[in-house]
Amino acid sequence: MPEGSSIKIHTRYPGVYGVGVSCVNGLSKWLRLTIRREGKKFQLDFNRGAAVDRLIEIQNGVEVSPLKVVGETERRGTEVHFMADEEIFGQVEFHYEIIAKRLRELSFLNNGVKIRLIDQRTGKEEDFAFLGGVKGFVEYINRSKEVLHPNVFCAIGESATPNGVISVEVAMQWNDTYAEQVLCFTNNIPQSDGGTHMTGLRAAMTRVLNKYIDEHEIAKKAKVDITSDDMREGLACVLSVKMPDPKFASQTKMKLVSSEARPAVEEVVAAKLGEFLQERPQDAKVITGKIVEAARARDAARKAREMTRRKGLLDGVGLPGKLADCQEKIQRFVSFIWSRAIRPEALPNKVGTENFRRYCRSRENSQCRESAFRQADLFAGNCYPDYGAGNGHRKGRIQAGEAALSPTDHHDRCRR
Repeated sequence: MPEGSSIKIHTRYPGVYGVGVSCVNGLSKWLRLTIRREGKKFQLDFNRGAAVDRLIEIQNGVEVSPLKVVGETERRGTEVHFMADEEIFGQVEFHYEIIAKRLRELSFLNNGVKIRLIDQRTGKEEDFAFLGGVKGFVEYINRSKEVLHPNVFCAIGESATPNGVISVEVAMQWNDTYAEQVLCFTNNIPQSDGGTHMTGLRAAMTRVLNKYIDEHEIAKKAKVDITSDDMREGLACVLSVKMPDPKFASQTKMKLVSSEARPAVEEVVAAKLGEFLQERPQDAKVITGKIVEAARARDAARKAREMTRRKGLLDGVGLPGKLADCQEKIQRFVSFIWSRAIRPEALPNKVGTENFRRYCRSRENSQCRESAFRQADLFAGNCYPDYGAGNGHRKGRIQAGEAALSPTDHHDRCRR
């Protein structure tokens, strides 16, 4: 290992150096540490946390315990073998799929690294040597899904901060599903709750895609309002950040809170995504088409919820049986004849709706009011001659934005 390289690696180490193996040693029935470096092989054994056959020497009047040299080798690296203590954990069982999933992630996040997993219980063996980095990771996620565009967006860059350089790697590809799948990592540690790096990713995506959609008038032509949630529907994304001294919300490291991560991710993603959309117009067309479809589906779902809630509210008062509803939601102020408001004989003959409104406004009568009733026009049927008897008031209305009560019901109300 070149001089100084270990220091650079340790600045991006996920935790406190040496603490993890100390905890594993304390919880293990036995642990064997093997180190290969400088042409020699060193080994140290532990039994339930205590060193076995430890060498004690006096050097310069100080008691030291050097590692035992057990041979020579040309290989380099460190091996840690351990067995969990059943007196602490009870039944000890290692799940192959959980371990394989984590090693697969590490193989993608560290491009070029080969990891071999061997299950000595069953003889099952698997090598993890995936190429492509985060881009290959996204392709693996979408392997069983139908992707909408063949080219995976991939951005790799660095950003200088007062605390050091932050490396950013991100890959994105949209598929035909309706869920968002974003995997975030900081120094190879997964963050299921996201954090500042995810915030930077979303901010850059929203800004760049909104700019592209506005420049090409895509939302205007489709007559939809697009939100950031629409942009992330069907998105598969892997975001990896490597930075010195990251800060997390808790010891479980489920959420990154380092403030310098957001601008670093936002800068890299915004620059590369804008170039991707301009250089690949066919991919941009497919992506924006997916966003427009998501916006339309969201709007249709919202209207369906409103209609369901409105009908549920009216079920209790018994109006649906006597109400002919309008077909569209149109914002209007309407005239509503209350019980005992105005006697039919008091109105002039053939009073139209607009004339009736003017009549009500001209009369400072507390019994004659203008109100908004479910954003629809309500006509009084037999209460004034303009709409005659029977269903004439229903047939003569504009169904898109006018609603009517049955003539009998209004006649009874006026008589009272």
